[in-house]
Amino acid sequence: MLNQSNRLLKLITAITLFGAFSLSTQAAFLLDGGFEENANDSPWTFTPNAELTGNAAISGNQSAFLSNEGLSPDSFAVAFQTILLDGSDLSVGDEIFLTGLAQIVSQLGSLDRMYIELAFRNSEVEEILGEVGDVDFVNAVSADALFDTILVQTLTTSSIVIPELVTSGNGDTLATKGIRIAVAIFTASGNDLTQANFDNLKLQRVPTPSIFALLLIAVGFVATRKRVLL
Repeated sequence: MLNQSNRLLKLITAITLFGAFSLSTQAAFLLDGGFEENANDSPWTFTPNAELTGNAAISGNQSAFLSNEGLSPDSFAVAFQTILLDGSDLSVGDEIFLTGLAQIVSQLGSLDRMYIELAFRNSEVEEILGEVGDVDFVNAVSADALFDTILVQTLTTSSIVIPELVTSGNGDTLATKGIRIAVAIFTASGNDLTQANFDNLKLQRVPTPSIFALLLIAVGFVATRKRVLL
């Protein structure tokens, strides 16, 4: 009976380790989420008011630095990249969310919007600055930075299921081809300075209930067997 109990304990340990490993590997969907690569090799695309910076980086040697300086009203400073579904570990039906770090560098006058964003594209063609019609911004999820702190803050979007089809900004409804990740500042007035660093962006899959259900069933089974053996 002791050997049988030991086998059950080994089984639950193996299942637990499998579940922990599965969860630990779910944050590896985003290339260079720490912005550590140099500008020439970076998978990120930067608008003129966004760049890599090593000045007071949030984590590591570099962060993404965004500023509204010189922007006209109702415009954006953005760093973005696309993760194509083809060839990735993600697929239609997966539930995902985005996390990241943000820190306000400078804030003068009225407040602009600072945020991270998770959206979808229906094109595999490389996104070009100013031509983002293939992105579904209407159903995108975002997380806004708070302006009441100068400390590093954690931003987490709500979760969203990767859809089969995307109706993009240009009105086309086509199959989902990629996931668009962005950090951004939106300026309403263009007169007041807002600057921020972003870092450690991670695209994660919501853990599937089956993993936890399996763990709970195994724990319950071991507990029941233990009572019976006693």
